[in-house]
Amino acid sequence: MIVVAGGAVYQAAMFCLAYMAVEPYVRRHWPALLISWQRLVDLRWRDPLVGRDAGIGMLSGITTALIVRAVTVAIGASTPRMSSARMATSWPTTACRVWPRSTSSPARAPRRA
Repeated sequence: MIVVAGGAVYQAAMFCLAYMAVEPYVRRHWPALLISWQRLVDLRWRDPLVGRDAGIGMLSGITTALIVRAVTVAIGASTPRMSSARMATSWPTTACRVWPRSTSSPARAPRRA
């Protein structure tokens, strides 16, 4: 639990540092981007500027994924797979996992009607 919390704090700190490093540059060169971000934070989902930037973000993400997939297919490499041990310890699955009942008792077979 402490390791997970430590990782989350580390990632939050890195994000904060990166934001503080990039924000003056963005404010100087792309002020409309900050306006869109502020409107998004204000929950103004239907704002055209927010929709435009969200659409551009989704389109660039899809394009990047397609390019990566095309390159991996073209060079004959297999797509990276996450091992089952890694999946069992990854955050999204552990956050949604139900706590095990007991590990000391053997699992019972389901009853037949």
